[in-house]
Amino acid sequence: MTEKEGHQAQNKKGEKQQYLEQPVAEQYKNKELPKFKKIEQKYGSFDKYLDVCNIDCKAIKKKEIYISAEGYTFPCCWLAGQPYKWWRKQKEGDVHTMIGNYDLINIKKTPLKQIVKGGFFNRVEHSWDQKNRLKTCALKCNSQYDPFRAQWQ
Repeated sequence: MTEKEGHQAQNKKGEKQQYLEQPVAEQYKNKELPKFKKIEQKYGSFDKYLDVCNIDCKAIKKKEIYISAEGYTFPCCWLAGQPYKWWRKQKEGDVHTMIGNYDLINIKKTPLKQIVKGGFFNRVEHSWDQKNRLKTCALKCNSQYDPFRAQWQ
């Protein structure tokens, strides 16, 4: 991954919107970003790091879950967003494959306790020890690199 000076944002129609640039003032720069290059050097690529990093789930630590407006219950908001990414069809991708039957994670159809102790939540946690882990979990809850949290530090 190469560092960029800026990024031309576009809407879904491909029309140019605002131009996003890195902050000039040190106080507004994300303090976690220098770690990225060190991780790439150590592991060969950031993607390879995500394949082997320790996952320290923030949702488990805080004892939180995420329930969508439709009633779908996820371990966290990061996983909840995966079935709705604009670049793929709804309910497609690795999280969708793990869910299988959406009724089983819908609080309108399945009791909350059953959802949380059920197959999907268990498959997510079990994936952390496997080679084919959820990249979202590795990216958002790895133990060494958290630019999201660093925004508020």
